[in-house]
Amino acid sequence: MAYVWDTEDSMRLFIDGKQQKDMEPNSEGEKCYGVSNGTQLISIGTGAQDMWYQRYETFPGCIDEVRISGFARYTEDFEVPEEPLEVDMYTVALWHFDEGSGVVAEDASGYGFTGTLGDPDSALGFATPEWIKVVRDPKILINEVLADPHDDVQNGDANGDGVRDALQDEFIELVNVSPKAVDLTGWKLGDDDVLNFQFPDGYILQPNSFVVIFGGGNVTGFPGYNADQLLTRVFTSDGSIGDGLDETGDYVVLQSANGLDNTYLAFGSVAGAGDPTGAAVTGLPWEFPQSTAANAANDYSITRSPDAGQESDDPFVEHSVVSSAYFSPGTTVEGFDVLAYTLVVNVSPAGAGTVEMDEISAQKTQFGYGDIVTLTAHANGLKTFEKWSGDESATVNPVTISMKSSKVITANFIDAFQQPVSILINEINADPSDDPILGDANGDGVRHPQQDEFVELVNISTEPVDLSGWMVGDDERISFTFPDGVILQPGYFVTIFGGGNISNVPGFNVNPLKSRVFVSDIPDTLGNGIANSGETIVVISADSSYAMYCNYGNRYGQGPPVKDFNAGIYYNMRIDAATPGGSNQSMTRYPDGSIDVLDNYVLHLEVNDSKESSANLTVDGQESIQVNIIDSDIAGLPKSFKLYNNFPNPFNPTTTIKFAVPKRTIVNLTVYNMLGQKVAELVNKEYEAGIYEAQWNGKNLEGETVPTGIYLYGIKADGFRKTHKMILMK
Repeated sequence: MAYVWDTEDSMRLFIDGKQQKDMEPNSEGEKCYGVSNGTQLISIGTGAQDMWYQRYETFPGCIDEVRISGFARYTEDFEVPEEPLEVDMYTVALWHFDEGSGVVAEDASGYGFTGTLGDPDSALGFATPEWIKVVRDPKILINEVLADPHDDVQNGDANGDGVRDALQDEFIELVNVSPKAVDLTGWKLGDDDVLNFQFPDGYILQPNSFVVIFGGGNVTGFPGYNADQLLTRVFTSDGSIGDGLDETGDYVVLQSANGLDNTYLAFGSVAGAGDPTGAAVTGLPWEFPQSTAANAANDYSITRSPDAGQESDDPFVEHSVVSSAYFSPGTTVEGFDVLAYTLVVNVSPAGAGTVEMDEISAQKTQFGYGDIVTLTAHANGLKTFEKWSGDESATVNPVTISMKSSKVITANFIDAFQQPVSILINEINADPSDDPILGDANGDGVRHPQQDEFVELVNISTEPVDLSGWMVGDDERISFTFPDGVILQPGYFVTIFGGGNISNVPGFNVNPLKSRVFVSDIPDTLGNGIANSGETIVVISADSSYAMYCNYGNRYGQGPPVKDFNAGIYYNMRIDAATPGGSNQSMTRYPDGSIDVLDNYVLHLEVNDSKESSANLTVDGQESIQVNIIDSDIAGLPKSFKLYNNFPNPFNPTTTIKFAVPKRTIVNLTVYNMLGQKVAELVNKEYEAGIYEAQWNGKNLEGETVPTGIYLYGIKADGFRKTHKMILMK
């Protein structure tokens, strides 16, 4: 089985954050591509799934696993390149065949390839890299075995000929789990002492189909039997399976014609005892060994659960565990004569969204082994997709699953904004215009691909927001932290550029506490470099109680950030934007600051055909937006707990702290220093529903005036927790 990445069909490879381009000699002195973080696993074959992030720019982590789908990657006209790849800093080419020997490789996968294996003496000039371990998928599985037929005819006559026979009613059931028909010509079956059954020449087993071999008896009335030996799905051996299966312990052996798919099932006393050593199998290599602890000496068959299951090291159980029947030769335990699985998709909470199935899968009511199904969750209103749960756990959307059992999957949705919105990601410029004037977003006279990138925030609340310690970056790195004392007034913008001279940007002030324009703390970089094709922008308050992300472009639907620095941060403000970031212009919310629709980002030229971006301004050039009073506290009793920003801030010596209580409850309002030590307790009593104020005079529990510095104030009420910063400045 072959795969290729070349200059026409390439992948950008990063290992531990470093681009790999150099070739290093292996232990044989051959040239191959080096990998700095150890053995890599590449799985090739049926049902394999691409595990890569959809973007390769700035991929920072270790490559743990790459899977390439056989049916997605292979074509009948594949030809091995005649010239070695010209390596650049972004592209890695690999050629590998897992069948054959020497420099000639024959493909036994059914895809019909032959080719030249990488070798210093070949035209390619490269050896197969030592770090590649090829894992082949099985085609034919031993699915069910009956070694101990029940003593009575009713429950022990497995072959249906009206006679219970200890040897003739033994059976082995095989199933084809590959996506193509398998030619079983020359395949042999038995135990490790005798391989006494061989499939007839030309016998083909179709995908998802079963074939049963009984020890003997009359099977002409058995379902699936056909007098034509090339069409039947039921066979008999010469009176027994091997020399008779020993229910207390034995090896069931399936030998493939070319020896590349040899498999056995060890049960009972030989389970876990290693490869079989009987006379019939001496010297055979084993590609797919299997051992089970399931009891085969209890009148029931042992069967994979689910049928064709491979998800666990030991998928076999007694048939009584999954069915009231003693066995089910030729069918699934549910009675289907081919592998057939069902898929049930639920939505939680009801009405929060919908789930779309790919076009091919949507036409099916049952699925075969390895069938690929793509599910896409669509949120309604201001809900957002959270995760898949049930028989499939994932946070990516859409999700691609391989049907190897019946599944019940739930698409879970949550509120996109889980607290009142104050700071909102309003505009992102990941791809400044190529025009030297229009692309100069920071107004310093130079169009720069990194310095002119920016993230614009807007305060859409009716209260000033203290941005002290708030952080901005991407999902890989925080690149900017607001200075202490920066206050963003209602309706106003603040913008962080990648770099450059920002003195000409509207809102700039040399006093950082008055400026609404900043540059990244890391020169010429926002986050770890915000990618044009797709990125996750994050905005996190100093105490992480307000954490927002915006996935745009090809990161749409990828869920909350999971990179290391995000550990412990719960993102309670979630935005997904399908708009791409790589169109020589910014993407902006339209209207500015609006949240009536979750994804209302558009390309800037769609709403202003004369400007590619509008840093720190609305799309039509206004320096602020009109903030609508939407706080229910204004209209009457509050509907939720809320802790407001203190005013004034900074203060000396007294400041006022306002809080809202939606029901009668005990409220505690406490001041702490930056070490978390209690400084003052302002409130600790029961309140009726309403809006209240408390004052702090800058004194501690002993009545002493505290020094200048940053302090925290926090509220606790009926499970509600919230903390803000304030600055005492003398």
